[in-house]
This record gives sequence, structure tokens and C-alpha cells, in this order.
Amino acid sequence: MPTLSLTTSAAPALKVDALVVGVAQGPKGLVLAPGSQAVAEALNLPFEPVR
Repeated sequence: MPTLSLTTSAAPALKVDALVVGVAQGPKGLVLAPGSQAVAEALNLPFEPVR
């Protein structure tokens, strides 16, 4: 059975099979949640702005 865990550890330091990056409501629409930039840098992939 799969296990789901919540953590306050920095995302780049985790060894996981899946990672959920949250979004929040900003003044002009959705924005990436805090910490998403560190994830993008660790994956060496830019996250595109939400439109």
C-alpha cells in the first residue's frame, strides 16, 4: 500500500517517487507556492508561469 508523508524538509534534499508543488491565489490569478523555485532549480527545469 502506498504511503503519503508530509514534511518540512527542503524539497531538493528529498528522495521521493512523486512531488506535489502547490499553487496559491495571487492578485492576478494562480501563483506557485513558496519553495517551488528550489524544486525547479533542483530538477534543472524552469517552472512556467501559470496563465
